[in-house]
This record gives sequence, C-alpha cells and structure tokens, in this order.
Amino acid sequence: MSNGFQTAKTKLDEAKILLAGDHERAKELCREFCKRGFCVSVKPIQIIWTGGEEPGVEIYFFEYPRSVQRNIREQGLFLLDFLIHGLGQKTGTLLHGSETITHFR
Repeated sequence: MSNGFQTAKTKLDEAKILLAGDHERAKELCREFCKRGFCVSVKPIQIIWTGGEEPGVEIYFFEYPRSVQRNIREQGLFLLDFLIHGLGQKTGTLLHGSETITHFR
C-alpha cells in the first residue's frame, strides 16, 4: 500500500484496432463489448489509402490486473470482427505485440 492506495500489477498485454467507420457508432459497439468487463479507448482517425481516404476509428485496450487474466489477442479478434460487422466494413486490422492481423469479408 502506498499513500493510501492499493496497487495491482500484471504483465502488459495490449491491442489496437484500426478500421474505417463512424466514430459514434464505434463507441456504441464498444460500449456493448465492454459489458463483458473490458475498458477501451476510442478515437477518431482519418484513414488514407491508395484509393482515397475515409473517417475511421482507433480502438485501444489492455488487460487490467485481475485474478483471472484473459487473452487480449483473442478478445481483440472478437472485437475486430464485431466492429467490422457492426460498422458495415469489409476489412479491419488488429495490432498485437509483433503481429498485424487483417480480417477481410
């Protein structure tokens, strides 16, 4: 205990998702996902590619210290697919550790 606060720590496990879509709708979908006990940040981004550009979102999340650790990579892939479908997109990307995983439909 330090300065009246309790401390918990765990090995950092984090993921970032990048995909096109509406920021407000992405926040709604992330709120639904977070009912499973997660916390994420959602920020608007502009995706620029060879065919043009479009608004998108960057979602960041990590595992808080808790008694039962969950697999962020697996949860990230679940959230990625949930967002691709919910935002009506054809593709999205998960960044986790040294991996870049893109899902297409």
